[in-house]
Amino acid sequence: MSKKWGFAASVALIPYAVLKTLWANGVVILASVKGIEGLHASMKTSADPVSAFLYVNAST
Repeated sequence: MSKKWGFAASVALIPYAVLKTLWANGVVILASVKGIEGLHASMKTSADPVSAFLYVNAST
């Protein structure tokens, strides 16, 4: 029974893995350019210190 649940969980994660892989490689899906620009502006101006640090270091 647990093998069936493990298989079901693996299959359920495939779309997530595909979308994350595309996103990590710069392919924008299910988001607009304007929304992404707004997110970047928000991260630069009003993020908490930890998120701002991670954003700046990820952008370089």
